[in-house]
Amino acid sequence: MPKVSLKKINSLKKKRVGISALTSYDASFARLADDCGIDIILVGDSLGEVIQGHSNTHSVTINDMCYHTEIVSRSIQKAFLIADMPKGSYETKSHALKNAKKLVGDNMADMVKIEFNGKDAHIIEHLISNNIPVCSHIGVLPQTISNRKDYKKVGKTKDEANKLISEAILIEKSGSQILIVECIDSATAKIISKTLDIPVIGIGSGKNCDGQIRVIYDLFNISFTRSTKLATDVTLPAIMVSLSIIFIYLFSSLFFDSSPDFDMRVLFGVLLVVLGLCIICKYFKD
Repeated sequence: MPKVSLKKINSLKKKRVGISALTSYDASFARLADDCGIDIILVGDSLGEVIQGHSNTHSVTINDMCYHTEIVSRSIQKAFLIADMPKGSYETKSHALKNAKKLVGDNMADMVKIEFNGKDAHIIEHLISNNIPVCSHIGVLPQTISNRKDYKKVGKTKDEANKLISEAILIEKSGSQILIVECIDSATAKIISKTLDIPVIGIGSGKNCDGQIRVIYDLFNISFTRSTKLATDVTLPAIMVSLSIIFIYLFSSLFFDSSPDFDMRVLFGVLLVVLGLCIICKYFKD
C-alpha cells in the first residue's frame, strides 16, 4: 500500500469516505496504527499528559515534539504524519517558521498543526508561503486550558456557532489544508464540514465530520489521565493486568524455581470473575 498523501485525504472527503486518524507518540503504537491502515497519525502535544504525566499539554517543548516525531516517522510507512506545534512555539512568524522547519521534512512530519486562537491567520499564511503544510485546530484548545474540567462543548449557542464557522472559513482562506474540530457541537461541526472544501476531522464533535481522530491511549483506555468520555471500556486494562501477573508468576516459577506467595488458583478465579464482569458490563452498556 502506497503512502497516504494529502491528495488521497482530500479524495476521501470528496468520495464521502470517512478519514481515520489516531495520535501516537512511540514506535510500537505508531507501527500498530500504520499496519491497521490508519490514514493519519498525529504526534500530539497530548504526550505531555499521557506520556510525561503532566496535568496539561503546556510544558511540552519543541524538542519533545521533534524527538517523538522522529520516532514515529521512523516507525511508519504509509500513514500521513502530522506533528503538533507546542504552546509558545509559533507566537511570531519567524518563530513559527523556525520551529516548523524542525518538525517537517525527511524522516519527520508531512504537516504541522497549530491551535487557532482567532489571530493566527498571518502565521498560517507565512508557513504556507514557505512550503510548510498546515493543519489548524479550533473549538476546545488544550494549549489554553490548564484544568481538564474546562473541557466543555462549544458552539451550542448561535453566537458561538457563528464565531467557529467564521474561524473555519478564515482558516481555509489562509491556506490550511486540514482542520481539526474538538468538542464542538455536532450541528455546528456538520455545518463546518459541509461549508469547507478541506477535510474536517472531529474529536468529540459528533459523527458528521469528514473524519474522526482519537488519542490511541484513550482508545485502549490506558491513558494516564483516565478522564476521557470517549473510551470507557475497562476490559483491555483488566486483560493487560491479568497477563502481567501471569507473566510474573510464570517467569519466577520457570526460571528461578520459585513462585509468589499466593495461591494461583484463587488469583485465576478472581481474574476470570473480573474479566467476566467487564464483558457483561460492556455488553449491557452497548
